[in-house]
Amino acid sequence: DGNEQCALAFVGCYDHTLYIHNLQTGTSILSQVLHDDIITDLCITNRSTPTLLCTSSHDATVRFWSLENLIFINEDSYVFQPNYHSTAILPMQYDISFDSSCTCMHALEEHCLLAVGCQDGTINLCNFQTGEILKQLTSPLSLPILSLSLRSDGLFLAYISSKAVTLVDIISSTDVFTNTCVSDEQSFKSLFYSSQMLILGLMNGSCDVWNLKICEKVHTLNINDKISITTIAYNDGMFFFGTDDGSVHSYVFASRQQLSI
Repeated sequence: DGNEQCALAFVGCYDHTLYIHNLQTGTSILSQVLHDDIITDLCITNRSTPTLLCTSSHDATVRFWSLENLIFINEDSYVFQPNYHSTAILPMQYDISFDSSCTCMHALEEHCLLAVGCQDGTINLCNFQTGEILKQLTSPLSLPILSLSLRSDGLFLAYISSKAVTLVDIISSTDVFTNTCVSDEQSFKSLFYSSQMLILGLMNGSCDVWNLKICEKVHTLNINDKISITTIAYNDGMFFFGTDDGSVHSYVFASRQQLSI
């Protein structure tokens, strides 16, 4: 069906391969080697034409792949191309090379910004459309950047290493907030950042919630006992916490209700 809407999972793996799964049918629709090393992060554009897949890797590159042979966006829904076939190959549009392995990234399409965290503690701010590196920031501890996030207006960037979290004013390159972990057990693992809130996933399975307006920690959430928080996502009023044992936990702040998935 050329008008079939699709719910797709894009999975970047240790074998350097991208796998795309149709979640409605449970079938694998594409696998393709995209990098020369582990794929560490990926995102999909919803404003550019054609729709692009952006991938980062330990091979020290970020690569942009066209999805025009596979899907297009119609009223915020992904729809299969009428002439799609399972042997389609994603063509690479362009790539950006760095001096160190890429560990994470965050794209802000509306401001043409791409932030890329690296193994050597550097953060590269790039033009999303041209691939030009606009600015480079360096973590004071020179530890690998584990996670990062741009504020919606593109003016601030939050990032973590295992030992510290930092909020940076991008224009002036000034640190406006920083905090260090108090023990190895409470090392930082993951990050969620909005305009006034910062959530830090810790190695011990808890999350610290910071109010950035007053620069104070306002909550500690006990998500999973002694199992590190690997990722934090938000959708429609609910937070989701992925953990190192393969489970996902949801949390609603308004009701203080926590559910395991």
